Amino acid sequence: MGYGIVIRRLRGNLSLEKFSKIVDISRSHLERVEKEYSNQHKEKLRIPIDTLKQICDRTNYPFRKFLEEAGYLTPLSPQVNLLLENLNNLNEAQINDIINLIKNYKTENILSDSNTKIHININNNNGLIHIDGKNSNN
Repeated sequence: MGYGIVIRRLRGNLSLEKFSKIVDISRSHLERVEKEYSNQHKEKLRIPIDTLKQICDRTNYPFRKFLEEAGYLTPLSPQVNLLLENLNNLNEAQINDIINLIKNYKTENILSDSNTKIHININNNNGLIHIDGKNSNN
């Protein structure tokens, strides 16, 4: 799916005129953006990434999700999405612990068995992080 289709879906039942005011882009330019072409379908429109970000910001639509749906990024796994969604709830020490775990995992292959899963339990009440590897066959 291209960016134009995603923008058209974001617009929903709103007219181009109303949506253009929301995203602060002229109606004529927004029409070209949705069609992904300029010059009456002769030339593919090369839209600046800032314009796509602006549309997402003005519609409160997650930019990464937009880029995934438009085909620019590979979707993240549900586990990574969950981690990213919860990063705002972590303090700096907790984030550093997770970063160090990832660095150690990648460089030292701490958990090299494909049946081993990493479990991260975060207790925001006392700021403790419990990380352990468990064999999924157990």
